[in-house]
Amino acid sequence: MNQQLSAKMPTAGLKLSLALMLALLIVPAYVVAPVLFAELTSAQAGLIAGKIFHVSNLAFLILCVAAALFARRLGVTKATWYLLLAVTLMVAINVFAVSTMMTMMFGFSAAIERRGSRVMVRRRRSMMANVEAVDFRG
Repeated sequence: MNQQLSAKMPTAGLKLSLALMLALLIVPAYVVAPVLFAELTSAQAGLIAGKIFHVSNLAFLILCVAAALFARRLGVTKATWYLLLAVTLMVAINVFAVSTMMTMMFGFSAAIERRGSRVMVRRRRSMMANVEAVDFRG
């Protein structure tokens, strides 16, 4: 009995880290985000969901390192290494490239929106000045 338990123990760490990695991908997307968008305004929910996704992806990368250490200790096959590397690479690209680009685009769109609203205020003021300048008495 003790030998069976000790034989299963080395794989337990790898299985636990893989299960936690799966949970970090599923829970924010299918549990947290729908609740946020149902309860808050779209802008608030998007901001909070983005931060939650960022933190969960960073935790995912930490768990990838843990899984790689467990896999190295177990001596898993090359196919397992390639799958782990592919998943880690995709999440790393999402965290460090795609999310960064989305943040930059959000900043640019906010700046354009602010500039656009200032232009509209100027246009309204000039239109009102032109309307006030017209003499309707005559």
